[in-house]
Amino acid sequence: TGKTNDTALAAISADVPAGGKLWADGTKPCPMWGDIGTKTINETAAIKDIALLRMVARVDVVIPAAVTNFKLASVHVYNYNTHGALVANAAAAISNGKVTYPTVPAASTLTEGPILYDGAAINTTSNQSVREIYIMESENHTDNHTKAKDLLKRTCLVIGGTYGTDGKTSYYRVDFSTGSGTSQAFLDVLRNHKYTVNITGVSGSGYEDAETAFKSGPVNIEAGIIVWDAGNMGTTKFDGQNILSVSQDAFSFSREAKTGEESDNVLYVKTDYETDEAATTGWRI
Repeated sequence: TGKTNDTALAAISADVPAGGKLWADGTKPCPMWGDIGTKTINETAAIKDIALLRMVARVDVVIPAAVTNFKLASVHVYNYNTHGALVANAAAAISNGKVTYPTVPAASTLTEGPILYDGAAINTTSNQSVREIYIMESENHTDNHTKAKDLLKRTCLVIGGTYGTDGKTSYYRVDFSTGSGTSQAFLDVLRNHKYTVNITGVSGSGYEDAETAFKSGPVNIEAGIIVWDAGNMGTTKFDGQNILSVSQDAFSFSREAKTGEESDNVLYVKTDYETDEAATTGWRI
């Protein structure tokens, strides 16, 4: 009572359980939020196609079949936020429903942790961890989103696994970033996004423990971060290198003619696979 709409919405948040792991009890309810603005609803005006954004990010770690010298054993998440905002603030959410900046509640504490995912969270047969790691949004920049945070303040992963014939687990840091060297650009962790950490090569043993790897930076590992905005897309497939997503995988047509775009006559296709001009490779309809 007595609060503005923005103040009331900003107060709705979710806490991360002690230890940092979301849904550690095996249940995975995912809070979502959407805003359709001011609308009038009566017997002639209906509201449909309400786009909802998940308030968390998903992180997958995948070792493609071509990488035969590394067996995944664990994933550590360092520097996680203890709170998440249900509603993205006005500066983060744009008109088409995509999010460009994280919304981190003032009550949240950036906690080194780490959060450990091992055991059942690792599929040793497929050499990956998929649909196990969910974290709140995180800001990896300072100075009004212009400068990357220091090494020990960025949200990152430490990958644990066995290299070659080592016979013991060693550890490798992987940042949320694209490019390398002077071209490296660090990424925030954003709601409604999926981050696939694709390990494309391991050239040697890592550090002896996860803490040393976290504090020392990447070594002997090549990894690409594939970022996927899950907004308004339905079925998604990932083959270990590229992603293809469609808004829906089936259509049911009525006998009446369609005179404009509606939810049941438009197909949205999203992919990071490049199609050549002659259309001999890539996707086609």
